[in-house]
Amino acid sequence: MQSFNKVKQNKNLNSKYRMANRSTRKNNTKKNSRKNTRKQNGGKRKLNGYMKFAQKTRPEILRANPSLRSDVVAVARKIGEKWRSLSPAEKARY
Repeated sequence: MQSFNKVKQNKNLNSKYRMANRSTRKNNTKKNSRKNTRKQNGGKRKLNGYMKFAQKTRPEILRANPSLRSDVVAVARKIGEKWRSLSPAEKARY
């Protein structure tokens, strides 16, 4: 019975310790300052050409190959292959 109470006390101490760590993580000034500067500068950057191309072609690839739906890496490879096969003039559209 005593050993059970000790285990229970240890669990309570661990949970208090974890809660203390969470509060200190939230006060990480580097992380918060990064968010604040992003808001002040107007948000995120614009997407580059490759990312626009990837957003457009990802649904097409998944429609053509439904088996790849769970394989993110294979889909990214196919997008990369298509991007590399485009001519510079076609890439300029994005």
